[in-house]
Amino acid sequence: MGKALAYERVIIFGGQISEISTEVLNIITKNDFIICADKGYEFALKNKITPNIIVGDFDSAPYPDNVNCEIVKLPTVKDDTDLNYAVKLAKDKGFKSFILTGVTGGRLDQTYATIFTMNFILKSGAQVTVIDNNVKLYITNDNLTIPMPRYDCHLSVFPIGEMAEGVDISGAKYTLNNATLTNDFPLGVSNEFSDNAVTVNVKSGTLLIMVVKK
Repeated sequence: MGKALAYERVIIFGGQISEISTEVLNIITKNDFIICADKGYEFALKNKITPNIIVGDFDSAPYPDNVNCEIVKLPTVKDDTDLNYAVKLAKDKGFKSFILTGVTGGRLDQTYATIFTMNFILKSGAQVTVIDNNVKLYITNDNLTIPMPRYDCHLSVFPIGEMAEGVDISGAKYTLNNATLTNDFPLGVSNEFSDNAVTVNVKSGTLLIMVVKK
């Protein structure tokens, strides 16, 4: 399948079409490599986006016909989700910047699986953002600046794993300085932006940041 380093970023459309954000349509450029995971290709084609690759077992959508791109047919019984396979494919092509959309709606277990996939991307040395209709997800083990969206929202910060230490949060209504967040007390839930951006730092551990539309 080769490398795709002529492209700057990969955008992956997931199968939860109702959650695919139209915001993504406004940021796609010719330098983006487009992968559609299973049913996500229906949204792309409807909006006149030509994928570079379509992958999936096509258990929730028909096999795509008359499309001018590579199609990877996956077995129905497999360890990887269609999204996870798409991410691994992009990782093998050398991408270091990921945007995922259409990956949080429908089922809580699938959303949790998406968070695990984000952690996999982070551990591989790449950056990832989830942009869906009702939520944006970020993950970091260092520092991250998150722009305030155009809609009213809650901002929540949780550790991935047992704890995250040395956590600083600035630009929010409730700030933190060198705090410890643990997985048995949701200290970071339901914060708000107080500035145009929130900056999050962590010295040890990994943080998941959720920006959830009110």
